[in-house]
Amino acid sequence: MAEIWRDVLKDTERNEAQRKSFRLPVIVPIVLYNGRNAWTAPTSYKEILNGFDLFGKYVLDFEYVLIDINRFSDQELVKLSNLPGAVLLLDKKADNMAVLLDRLRQLAQTIGRLSPEEFGLFRSWIEHILVKNIPVADKSKIIEIIEKSSKTEVNTMVTNIERLLQEEFEKVKQKGIEKGIEQGIEKGRQTLIKSMLARGLTIEAISDYTGLPVDEVKRITELPE
Repeated sequence: MAEIWRDVLKDTERNEAQRKSFRLPVIVPIVLYNGRNAWTAPTSYKEILNGFDLFGKYVLDFEYVLIDINRFSDQELVKLSNLPGAVLLLDKKADNMAVLLDRLRQLAQTIGRLSPEEFGLFRSWIEHILVKNIPVADKSKIIEIIEKSSKTEVNTMVTNIERLLQEEFEKVKQKGIEKGIEQGIEKGRQTLIKSMLARGLTIEAISDYTGLPVDEVKRITELPE
């Protein structure tokens, strides 16, 4: 607050600033909070000062407005039907991506009524929110979907994002299956080699039979059971 006032004074003509009628602008501090835990910090500045209660009104003090997003229900924020309400709703904590995308769908009508300038601001905000939270390897795909969507295509945008998430999920699942198969093959190979070793075959003979290098056969034979 002091720095804002300093800038105002710096940008004001000296003669103007020295007039008795000159006043600095009012500043109302507002804290927008979207954390998971309850807000516990003092809302009064003087409460962070040691011994403030000894000096009463002579201690510098101010209070800030606390807007705790999580105290509002989704329905209350949707009913605001404006850009601030949309931003607040999407900035609320979400347990999973499905909740966030469902909120975006709920805002379809509100977003459709935004002015071009407001929609530009909103699109920048939603890019930030989704890129930060959506677990995809290529974030540029998310940005591309958002950039190509108009304000009347919110449902289509959400559907495309969901499709991208499903594709990413399938890729991860397939990698998991392939890794499981590889692990199964490796386990079977270890069992076979140790069985052959138990039957008296030399490491060289096992190498010839399996086609594995001697060093690899040795490594497998030294693995714990």
